[in-house]
Amino acid sequence: MNKILNLLIAMLFIVSMNSYAQSAIEPFETWTNYNILFTPMEEPNGWSGTDSLIVGYGKPSNPFGTYTSQLIKETPGHTGQFAMKAATKFQDGIALGGLPPKDYPVVVTNSTIILDIANGGISQQGGTPINFRPISTTMYVKNNVVSGDSTFIQAIIIDDGDGADSIIAIADTALGSNISNFTMIELPFVYNGSTLSPTIVRYIISSGNPLAIVDTTNTFVVHDGTEIIIDDIDLTAPLGVRKHIYTSKVCDVYPSLMHDWLQVNYIKKGNEKLALSIVSTNGQVVKKYVLNNAYNQLDVSDLAHGSYVYYIAHVNATIGQGSTQIVQSGKLLK
Repeated sequence: MNKILNLLIAMLFIVSMNSYAQSAIEPFETWTNYNILFTPMEEPNGWSGTDSLIVGYGKPSNPFGTYTSQLIKETPGHTGQFAMKAATKFQDGIALGGLPPKDYPVVVTNSTIILDIANGGISQQGGTPINFRPISTTMYVKNNVVSGDSTFIQAIIIDDGDGADSIIAIADTALGSNISNFTMIELPFVYNGSTLSPTIVRYIISSGNPLAIVDTTNTFVVHDGTEIIIDDIDLTAPLGVRKHIYTSKVCDVYPSLMHDWLQVNYIKKGNEKLALSIVSTNGQVVKKYVLNNAYNQLDVSDLAHGSYVYYIAHVNATIGQGSTQIVQSGKLLK
């Protein structure tokens, strides 16, 4: 039995090592597609899910069983082409762990997942490198829950400089209601008083109670169809500066309901400059700005009340509808 288990672990490592590697920060635009014993799977680059482990452990002992990916490209995303959907789905049993056929939630994380079937536990290693103490984390979320389920989001600030995880702060929430449109949620970090310096942030997102994955008696019941969709994850640093980490956004543009000013912030790369145009509903460009600084406060006091669309492009690009060089767009109201 130990030889079989070791073989499965080795197989899973070979299949999934590219998606487990946390070498670069990625938005949810780039995905890795692979197969586990002819079962198609997909994961956003830099992220891993427990679904690959469930399929990898279950399929060898039940080749004709029902197993499927629980990480799915959601299109369109909040700003980019894709967002990440984590869905509770039915999976056949895992004979090696004595786990019955049932609805399984999926845990997805920007780290390596370790599933200990023998002892009934889940753990993670690694995360996204950071070098500051965030105040909060924000993200855009859709949520669909079935029969009283909740989805879960947790962000953990960690110092792993000595090879062991030392937790510095945690931000988390449970979402028990439906959210049909992308909605920004902000989770404040609660620090534990440690003077350690953060080295990584680890996100753990679950489409249901994670304990249901290793539960052999269905004590923790979840339901097929519960799902959470995530996009545009940011960290808020001191003084309100946002650090984009898993996002297709180039700039923070706010407020969407304008009065006299529009704030546009972005992380400058060298001498990079961006330009912003505001376009009316009839296609007329009513405002143009060159964004010379990381933080830009734009005067829009003379704009008429109504609906607008903004377009952001590199300063040497043509801005307007139909431009292939636009890097971000969105809606504004006044």
